[in-house]
Amino acid sequence: AVRPAPIASGLGPDPERYAVIVGLSLYRSPWPGWRDGLSFESKETLSLFANSLAVPEENTLLLQDELAGQTDIEEALAQWLPKRIKKDSIVFFHYAGQTVADPKNGEVFLIPYDATPASSPFRLISIRFLQSRLQKLGVKLAVAILDSPTTVRALAKDGKTKSAAPNWIGDLDGSYPAKAGAMVQVARLAGTRGSQQGLLQGLTG
Repeated sequence: AVRPAPIASGLGPDPERYAVIVGLSLYRSPWPGWRDGLSFESKETLSLFANSLAVPEENTLLLQDELAGQTDIEEALAQWLPKRIKKDSIVFFHYAGQTVADPKNGEVFLIPYDATPASSPFRLISIRFLQSRLQKLGVKLAVAILDSPTTVRALAKDGKTKSAAPNWIGDLDGSYPAKAGAMVQVARLAGTRGSQQGLLQGLTG
């Protein structure tokens, strides 16, 4: 694979930078419209991280398609990262796949390979869970990049209640302790498509 031209950042690979990349270009039980908005390219994404965010490839965990089930993602956050990072580390979590929002409160859930928008919340990964795991790492900085279109589940067919808008904020309300480290979350605006190159250029100034 030929890497795209490096983004001028003045950075070389930093051994204290780590990345978990979750990319879904298929699902175990596809549903109508499951391809809409997906933009994951594994080789391109790995190259972009190495070139623009100074994450060594050996510090990058790629969870793709059938290797991006609920258990795989949760283990990456609860085991793979904690075993490697230090308090001065910088961690990037990149999710490129489908998400679903609860129509009652707008809570957003990542849809792993082995789930669908209709799955129980216990088979999905909530934004709150993701934020909690990244904050508990206690690293210098954790960055969550969510490149994902969102489906809002249907309410009961009584037509009396309007669905809540997707809520990407989760627990990012300033209440978590400072000792947990700083966290930044970036999500795609509804109805837009942007290149990963452009997103990473923005993150690096």
